[in-house]
Amino acid sequence: MSEKDRPAAGSTGGMAVPCPLCGHVNEAEAVACTACGHSEAEQEHPAAAEPLRTNVKLFRLLIVFSTTCYLLLIAEVFAAPSLYSLTSLEALSWNWRGEIVPIPPVLAWAKVSLYVVAAVSLYRFSWPGRLVYTLLLATGLLLTPLSGVYVTVGIGSLLSGCVNMADGAILVMAWTPPLRERFVRL
Repeated sequence: MSEKDRPAAGSTGGMAVPCPLCGHVNEAEAVACTACGHSEAEQEHPAAAEPLRTNVKLFRLLIVFSTTCYLLLIAEVFAAPSLYSLTSLEALSWNWRGEIVPIPPVLAWAKVSLYVVAAVSLYRFSWPGRLVYTLLLATGLLLTPLSGVYVTVGIGSLLSGCVNMADGAILVMAWTPPLRERFVRL
């Protein structure tokens, strides 16, 4: 092989490259691992990368926390008859009365599924996942005034508050430095 045919130092010559942190095979041009977000800059300067690793851990913890609370909130609806008194169940029956835009159950379940898929994508630092997650939360926020009466019990209120706070933190972290640069377009 002649000198001009050899890849430059540090180059892979267009080949796929395994991530040194998780082993996922990435395209040679990838700035960061598409599975775990690890970048070469971290490898070259490990001490400087420690705050970034801490942010990544916190970000992923928030995603797991938010998704768990969200799924528990959904499960609470189905467990309500065995958890609450008849008076509480009667009050809960008022949910969504007077809604301006009724949402068919199939769309509600599609939203739940999409939320979980988007959360998994966020955990993996997927650019489309970040966009879908943001759009889901924005749509939910915009449709809230149209949903009619909403009654909840203590545990539902707690879970809903936890989801909302965690989602807000997730959005801020996903769209601002240093994590914003982890989301690479595929």
